[in-house]
Amino acid sequence: DNDRNGSLPGFVTSSSISVTQQLQKSGNNAVMRVSGTNSQCRYTIDYTFYPDAVVDMKVTFTPTAATRRIGLSMQFAKGFEDVEYYARGPWSNYVDRKTGARLGRYATTVDDMVEEMIHPQAFGDHQELRELVLTNTSGMKLAIQTEGNVAFSLSHYNEMDYCGEGDTMWSDGKHWYDLTRHNQVYAHFDAAQRGLGNNSCGGDIILKEYTCPTSGTLTYTLRLTPQLP
Repeated sequence: DNDRNGSLPGFVTSSSISVTQQLQKSGNNAVMRVSGTNSQCRYTIDYTFYPDAVVDMKVTFTPTAATRRIGLSMQFAKGFEDVEYYARGPWSNYVDRKTGARLGRYATTVDDMVEEMIHPQAFGDHQELRELVLTNTSGMKLAIQTEGNVAFSLSHYNEMDYCGEGDTMWSDGKHWYDLTRHNQVYAHFDAAQRGLGNNSCGGDIILKEYTCPTSGTLTYTLRLTPQLP
């Protein structure tokens, strides 16, 4: 809604992904590196696999142009509906809209994180994630601890189905009942996001300090820990 500006960057995914370091042993662990690039950002993921099935993902982003968000998207298997998180909440919050959201531990479900705005658009962001725990119907848990600045969101709806460039969001006439709810969980883990500003009310676009960087590097680490019931 706030990004109705034809000069904004479009949505892109990695145009090329390659394994730049093959899986190899490192002490009692295994390591590998994956790199990706597109017209707006490069990134590397350094994986460390531990004998107890814990996985570390150290991600380094190198932005080269303007973006709306810089981060990773993931999908988790169906059934991981129960959500506990330690971040800003309980309502959604953004880099320039987070003062009223307190840092704490909250419990909810993926479906309850939906915000049905008139026109479907990105929603449900939570800043300053420390820990996220997803639990499935069998009681299995997936815990994700973070190091560095990470914002997250979860949804059963694929943003690529309804987010577009310019006024596409408004001209396509889509509403929430037009969307398909998928069984899997779509997750975002962002190192940076473009702020909201006030443009949805005919006001000002975002302040410069809330734009995504176009140079330098951003780094965070995600530790994924499976926990059996």
